[in-house]
Amino acid sequence: MRHEVISTKLHPMECRCDRCAQSRPKRPNRWAEAMEPGDLDTLKKSVSIALWANGLIAAAHYAPTVIDWLSS
Repeated sequence: MRHEVISTKLHPMECRCDRCAQSRPKRPNRWAEAMEPGDLDTLKKSVSIALWANGLIAAAHYAPTVIDWLSS
């Protein structure tokens, strides 16, 4: 994209000209420093344990109703 000459030499924040794009600092991935490789594995294990425990709680809660429904 060609750079248009602006008399005030001020550019809008979303200026996408080549000259401004090169001078704009690159933004790093904001999650790169926050997460370590082992964090994702721990998160997966925690979610699977939580789902398993909630399944047991739901089964214990609804078991009498289901048994009554099946026996009638």
